[in-house]
Amino acid sequence: MDSYYLDKRGWVFEFDRATFFVTTFAQCYPDNHPRTTFGVQSCFILLQPELSFLLHDLEPDSPHTNWDAPVTRRDQIRVAFRNAGKAYPIRETVHYPMAHDLVRGVDVNEVVDWWNWRE
Repeated sequence: MDSYYLDKRGWVFEFDRATFFVTTFAQCYPDNHPRTTFGVQSCFILLQPELSFLLHDLEPDSPHTNWDAPVTRRDQIRVAFRNAGKAYPIRETVHYPMAHDLVRGVDVNEVVDWWNWRE
């Protein structure tokens, strides 16, 4: 696979001319990780059409979170994850390569360069 561009800003997963938000969940993550499978001995890949965010009127991404009095749905989601002991890192910018979030390391701050893996 020609993957030189996957870790660049601007790349998105696309299938049949639709772009998708992609995230992975696996049994290798501990219970306090946002990508845990809650004891299920399997892995999951979530493919969510980005259009669904627009159709549900989700506000634009933001590096800012109102932790004490969540206002936006993004605030509410981030606070819920944190309160459940599964906090995930919020970047200081919304401009970053999507590929960095597809597969997370066991350390949630680790970028796994899955696009460069070779057998």
